[in-house]
Amino acid sequence: MENSQWIKDERMDVGIMLLNKKIRVTEVSCEEGYIRIDIKKCQLYCCYISPNIGIDEFKARVDIIMRDAGGRIDEKIILGDINAKSPMWGSPREDQRGEYWSEWIATLNIGVLNDGKKPTFVRGQSKSYIDVTCASSKIQRVIQNWMVLDDETLTDHQYITFEMSAAGPKKPIGIKSKPHYDWAAFKEIVKLRVESGREDLEAIIKEACHASTTRNERSRQPFWWNEEIKIKRDECQRLRRQATRTARRNQRNDNEHHGNYKRGKKELQALINKSKNKHWEDLCQELDADIWGKGYKIVTKKLVGYAPFELTTEQKIRAAGKLFPKKTKNWKKEAPTDEVVTFTEEEYRAVLQKMKTGRASGLDGVPTEAIKKIGRNRANYAAESYE
Repeated sequence: MENSQWIKDERMDVGIMLLNKKIRVTEVSCEEGYIRIDIKKCQLYCCYISPNIGIDEFKARVDIIMRDAGGRIDEKIILGDINAKSPMWGSPREDQRGEYWSEWIATLNIGVLNDGKKPTFVRGQSKSYIDVTCASSKIQRVIQNWMVLDDETLTDHQYITFEMSAAGPKKPIGIKSKPHYDWAAFKEIVKLRVESGREDLEAIIKEACHASTTRNERSRQPFWWNEEIKIKRDECQRLRRQATRTARRNQRNDNEHHGNYKRGKKELQALINKSKNKHWEDLCQELDADIWGKGYKIVTKKLVGYAPFELTTEQKIRAAGKLFPKKTKNWKKEAPTDEVVTFTEEEYRAVLQKMKTGRASGLDGVPTEAIKKIGRNRANYAAESYE
């Protein structure tokens, strides 16, 4: 998580973690009880309203959030723990808070994304629908797969996830996983296809690339994640489901299962804290041994921030002058000829040397690495060994 950035409100009740630096945040506003971030003609409001305040103070805080949202022309998403109940987001009844929130979102033409299938807050036998996700009409069209997860959170609130797409629900926005090539398998496939008598080398390369490619579909895990924590988390989720089932059936051993679940959560939290402390100690020791190591990289990445680099007008003029010189070279015109001039071996290898790797492949799905591996053996690409 060293590339992430935390944003917190004034009361330290709301926090946003930005994991993807490709998401350009143009403005951040941290207020009392809510945060607003502007992202590409869209405002994201994350808020928290305490259940311990009276209805008048609740209305005052909602007024501040909604008037801020209503005064902006861009699309908006408003989400958070508002501690209000309404059938609009799954609660069996409506209280004064839920009624007031519903009136505001109706005024701003904002809809609710909650499907009401699962509670967002679970504490023993108590279940509530108090975490709400709302969005304006246009942006609702590109939001899909809203759901409440069953994963253990070490709190009484459940994880809520949803996806946004760039041009409709068919293409969710996300980070493309970089393809991994098994080059040994790639070479073997090329060798077998050539030995079988096939001559269409371009088709062979495409087929070999496709057959030897794997993608890492796993989500990025936090730095403290390990196998022991994974096992304990799975166990904790099993205990949670067991406690939920017994509470639903009003069984006598409900207290026993709920106690097991609470102990499991404490043990999981203890393992996480232990792993975090160990990584911190290792980082401190590494910093003592090498000041330019991982600790230095973490700090420098934090200092980069999200602000785009801007050139002054004079700098732009100077750059344009260097990139686009006024003088043009007088190219020598060659007389047309039917003679075909072939590349020399030195020229051929020089071009291969200049080809840059680590780039995304084109529409044919063939990366530069595959072309270079074939190119180095162009005279004997059917040989037993490849470079």
